[in-house]
Amino acid sequence: MADVSATIFNGRDITAMNLARIKSSYNENGVVCIQMLSADKCNELVLEQWRNVILKQEWTDEYRITVHGQDGCVLDVDAPEDQKEFVNSVVGPLPPPVRKKMEAGWPLHRGFGACCDPAVFHLEGVWNIRQDPDLYKIASHICDETRLWADVNRSIQKLPGQGDNEFLHFDFNPFASARQQESDD
Repeated sequence: MADVSATIFNGRDITAMNLARIKSSYNENGVVCIQMLSADKCNELVLEQWRNVILKQEWTDEYRITVHGQDGCVLDVDAPEDQKEFVNSVVGPLPPPVRKKMEAGWPLHRGFGACCDPAVFHLEGVWNIRQDPDLYKIASHICDETRLWADVNRSIQKLPGQGDNEFLHFDFNPFASARQQESDD
């Protein structure tokens, strides 16, 4: 397999030429990396994860996570004036005391990184990605198929150094036929 780490395709460029390049790379390497989201959209999704999963854990005050700004004040994930600092505080390096507090209040299943809270399967931002018309066009072009089924998988929240260290994970062999899958079970 060729080193594809340097090739990140623009998923918003759905011209015939770019679709051909994406498909060619997929056929050659078996995997393709496509950037679909802007930095601002990624930040919105980080806030959505915190708002709807991490900060919703029903812990006692002892374990409940609060995010503090540089001035020590608690940041409100819903306050527009706090959101940029909130994102910077949770995606940047975590000082050891902050990390320790987050580890104590992190959602269950942090050992492998996949929280099983029902919200992680149905966040609006995740559904928007699943239904993205540009992503659909790319996937249907790669597969030569217009009847696609979007996997209802979860979004994952991991603390640095926590959870399984894997780039991509399948619960099944995506290259096997349905009959092979049934005989393997």
